[in-house]
Order: sequence, then C-alpha cells, then structure tokens
Amino acid sequence: MAIKSVADPTPTDWRTPITKYLTNGQLPNDNLEAKKVQNRNFKYQIYQGELYRKSWDGPMLICVSTEDVPKVLAEVHEGSCGSQIGAKSLAIKITRAGNYWPTLVKDHTSKLCKYYV
Repeated sequence: MAIKSVADPTPTDWRTPITKYLTNGQLPNDNLEAKKVQNRNFKYQIYQGELYRKSWDGPMLICVSTEDVPKVLAEVHEGSCGSQIGAKSLAIKITRAGNYWPTLVKDHTSKLCKYYV
C-alpha cells in the first residue's frame, strides 16, 4: 500500500507541524501547539523523506497521513490481513505492520461500530 509522503503535507494533516519542526525548526503560531510539538519531537524522525515514529518495541512506524487512514483500516480489517477481532487487537496489528497515527485506537473503534452495530 502506498502511503502519502511528507514531502508535500496538507495543512490539515496531523504530520505537518512535526515535519516543519524537524526539517527547518518552524513551530506553529499557537503557543500550546508549539509546546506539544517541542515536547514530542524526540519520538519522530524523518528518514528518506518519510516521517516515522520511534517504537519502543521494534521497528520504526511510518506515520500515516489523515487521507490514508481509511485505506490502512480497510486493508487490515477487510483485506489480506482481515479478521474479526476487536479494535484494540486490530490497532496492535496495524502497528506491527509498521503504521502509526495519533487516533489509531479511536478510529478503529468507530469503524467497527459503523460496521457491526
């Protein structure tokens, strides 16, 4: 699956403030958001033009764009990795596949509720 690169992140993409800070030290104008970016920047790294999150238990996780989240959810839930397990287990499966975004568990829970409720 092709993941959108951080080379041209959209303004609404959650990766944009982190990418700007890591590449040229530019912080968001909002002081609270700027503090968050500064405090969390050690968890992220740009490698070969892609933003990765450092994982405590293994490989670096590629940071998935907001636009690509539905594709990743569909691939893991319905695609070749598909299974009928709970949201938390599917979120773990996604991280083991090397993907990350901040609302991973919440997005999975809402997707499961949409399909099975």
